[in-house]
Amino acid sequence: MLPNRFYWVQKALLSHYWRHPWQTLFLLVGLIAGVGLWSAVQIINQHAEASYAKANSVLGAQARFWVRSKSERGVPQAVYIDLRRAGLHQVFPLIEAEVSTRKGEPISIIATDLFALPGNLLDNDAFDIGTDSASGWLDFIRAPYQVWVPAQLARELDLQQGDSLLLRDGRKLPPALIQSRQLQGRRLLMDISAAFSLLENRNFSYLAVGNITPEKLDALESLLPDDLELVENQQHLDLAQLTDSLHTHLTAMSLLSFAVGLFIVFNAVRFSLWYRRDTFLNLRLMGVGVPTLIVAVLIETLLWSFIGTACGLLLGMQLGQVLLPGLSASLHNLYDATLAAVIELQFSTLIKAWLITLFGLLWALAWPLYQHLKNEVLPASSTGTQQSAETRARRNLALAALLLLIVAAFLYPRMDSANKGFVLLGLLLFAAAWMLPILLALSLRLISGFIPQRSLFGRWLVSDGWSQLPALRTAMMALLLAMTANLGVGTLVDSFRSAFIGWLEIRQSADIYVRGAHIDYDALLESGAAQGWLLDSHARIGLTTRWQDRPTLLRGADTRAPDSLDFPLAQWLGDSPTEALHDWRTGANKVLANEQVHYLGGLQLGESVQLD
Repeated sequence: MLPNRFYWVQKALLSHYWRHPWQTLFLLVGLIAGVGLWSAVQIINQHAEASYAKANSVLGAQARFWVRSKSERGVPQAVYIDLRRAGLHQVFPLIEAEVSTRKGEPISIIATDLFALPGNLLDNDAFDIGTDSASGWLDFIRAPYQVWVPAQLARELDLQQGDSLLLRDGRKLPPALIQSRQLQGRRLLMDISAAFSLLENRNFSYLAVGNITPEKLDALESLLPDDLELVENQQHLDLAQLTDSLHTHLTAMSLLSFAVGLFIVFNAVRFSLWYRRDTFLNLRLMGVGVPTLIVAVLIETLLWSFIGTACGLLLGMQLGQVLLPGLSASLHNLYDATLAAVIELQFSTLIKAWLITLFGLLWALAWPLYQHLKNEVLPASSTGTQQSAETRARRNLALAALLLLIVAAFLYPRMDSANKGFVLLGLLLFAAAWMLPILLALSLRLISGFIPQRSLFGRWLVSDGWSQLPALRTAMMALLLAMTANLGVGTLVDSFRSAFIGWLEIRQSADIYVRGAHIDYDALLESGAAQGWLLDSHARIGLTTRWQDRPTLLRGADTRAPDSLDFPLAQWLGDSPTEALHDWRTGANKVLANEQVHYLGGLQLGESVQLD
């Protein structure tokens, strides 16, 4: 009898959504929008992290050292053969090249001797030799060779199995084999002999050195001719750290979007409970206990969490797929990071989406449900009692806002990371939202003092504002957060765009750029001056290192260069920015540091930098 009774209680509560489809739509919009926006960013971030992990194992990127040519003419084959004969089997050759298809699409080629790769690369299933047939390997390493093409890239190039891709200059690649190995990334992989034939070059781009002992490293360095040098891999493709700030920004915006959706859900739940107050009253008059009603509402919440999660994730997958190309292009331009073209939903994302949806619904439901069920079955309600309750609610929200402001003031001096900065912004945002109802009430009281007693219309407007304030309180808080998110994103994008365009106008003002590991600068200047085509030049050097366990870039700049003449300084030593820049140009013991060094590294004006 009890299950049958509970069934009718549950049906009576759920029938509200059938009778009021607009409220159902209102609730679904809040859930789907919040979960969809959050999950879209979460899916993209996890997809990017997986791509970065793959990028860290791209062929040549995981090497501890590189053997490169000082003159940038490549590494002769004879040198590589001598190193292998000397027992240095940690060394393997690589050829990298950029070519264009007949449609002008740029593609990257990487070639190596697969049988010369160190054992640790093969152990990671980078090239699973055991699963490929002997004939397949022979086709890869002997004429007419094969080129391994990632499936997604093959679809973009409209390339079928066995097709030979035609390049812009009329050359053809070997027949395509549509398969991808982790170490090739988004590049075309071919045998070293095939690359020699295609590129008409007999030198390797560089040699990569895997895990090697100090003794063998010394032996390797002693065997190198004068034109070759051993370069330590300092960057090691630390893409996760390089892009951490960007993904933290995206996560913060997604959480803010989820908060806006949560306020919409809060309003929808509150309205649904308010509309069902007679249903709750009748059920309690018929003997249904409060625990039974709570369980029924919790089951309803669980049902909405499943629906909201499923629909929100579907929206998030679609949004993520739409936003991925633009984000991928930005990451490639800024950090040379490549993201796979197809995103996949991870189980952890599904669980997180369901948990935050369930938590959000419970948070939105708990207080209104408590207010409805704490009263007696037949309460002696009055307008004065409702007004007192509303005043108490506004006061409690204001006190909570003050508490958040106190916590924010306590955290501000201790903010030393981007994540703590976003926590601080979140505290300020919610403090402002919770302070809004009491500010609106004070505004209404202030306005009513200026309205003449004979102005019936003005007094009616103020009275209507007081009556609407309890119902619109949550909606106004959600609107405040939504406007803040919109202004924040717009300001962030506009600031980045204006700064980037200004940087490009200065940095791209030269006619010719020469870049290389070793440039004979004096010879270049003499040649340009003698031939009459060189009017002015500015040199710049750079070094990648680590400071406070973060990748750090040191730059040596020409103080006469256009981009060194007018730096926008946020803080400086001296009377003015102009004087500070003049001291920097004329003094050898001063450096300029960006804001990350100050806020995240804790460096103050006048302090010295001690590198790791």
